[in-house]
Amino acid sequence: MTEQLICYAELETRNFKFRAIGFSYEEVCLILKNTFEKHIKKTQGSLTWEDVVDDLYVRTSKVAEGWVE
Repeated sequence: MTEQLICYAELETRNFKFRAIGFSYEEVCLILKNTFEKHIKKTQGSLTWEDVVDDLYVRTSKVAEGWVE
């Protein structure tokens, strides 16, 4: 059986927690960036992706595997 991997990304600001799930690092980063930018536009926020990208947390895990932080 082929090992399946999944990626989880999280970004926490002072007021919101953004999350994304995908199959690669690049995919979850793009999903989270798009989600963040859509939210900022909708709420007329002042942060940019460049302001928060260094706070991005990404974890790659096997499907059906847990972890403790």
